[in-house]
Amino acid sequence: MSEIRCPKCGQVFTVNEDDYAAILNQVRTHEFEQELNSRVAAAKEADSKDAQLRLTQAVSEKEKEIAALNEQLNNLKESTALETNSKVAKSMICNTFTVTGAISSLCEKSSDFNTQKKPQKRIHSSTSQKAGLSL
Repeated sequence: MSEIRCPKCGQVFTVNEDDYAAILNQVRTHEFEQELNSRVAAAKEADSKDAQLRLTQAVSEKEKEIAALNEQLNNLKESTALETNSKVAKSMICNTFTVTGAISSLCEKSSDFNTQKKPQKRIHSSTSQKAGLSL
């Protein structure tokens, strides 16, 4: 027979071996469940913190990748804008040369036309003078 003291009131009880084993089993089972629940909660908390840390690191890496891609995009936009500006400038230069050439050609034609026209006026005026003299 075993004696057990109540932790609340301090009274001592006498129990036989089977009762003592059953009480001891209940106490062990209760303590085991408490310890198991405590460890499970600690493991869940550690897992949650670890998952949060991994998520934070992954987000940070993705933000860095996004920043790098945005920088590449901006560089491409700038280079495309520079290429477009260069093409526009080349086109404007070509147009300027074309217009300048056309103006030069018109000036030459105008000059040729004026030189051809002046002698004809003289011819007309000399024929009218001849016509006036002969009348």
